[in-house]
Amino acid sequence: MADDFDTPETEDEEGYEDEPEGESSVIRRIRTEHKEEKRARKRLEKELQSIQQERDSLRRETRKFSASSVFKEAGLPEQQVELFLATSGDEELTTDSVKGWAERYGLAPKPQTQEAPQAFEPTVTAEPAAPGRMTREQLDQKVRAGELTMNQAHDLIKQNRVQFDYTDKV
Repeated sequence: MADDFDTPETEDEEGYEDEPEGESSVIRRIRTEHKEEKRARKRLEKELQSIQQERDSLRRETRKFSASSVFKEAGLPEQQVELFLATSGDEELTTDSVKGWAERYGLAPKPQTQEAPQAFEPTVTAEPAAPGRMTREQLDQKVRAGELTMNQAHDLIKQNRVQFDYTDKV
């Protein structure tokens, strides 16, 4: 009995011990079928791995395409899609989630507020008007006080009897 464990037995490529001489045909057939099933299983595992890789690649491409669409919808540059996909993991692809991601990383565009152009505001200098003329400020005071009507003020302007000094405010 000790001799059975002491003798080294050789194994073939499939991990089977050499077939003993007195083995029945049934056992040989079972071993052969087992070897074939093992080879078929290895082939199927490789095929499965290839299919899984292709599936993962298609998922990445689909997610990238979807993310591009959502980025357009959200008004964000498409150059940020790759960064989003790399940093967001499996985050949901919605306009709100993309905008939240952009704000989190400081990539959201700043809202552009249009400043109204500054209107030209003439300043009246304190210089006295030329003889026979009044300054715009004096004309405004007389119209407000009711000494002149708007038509009268307009006539004075037409007659060049009002001095306008336009200078930019500093």
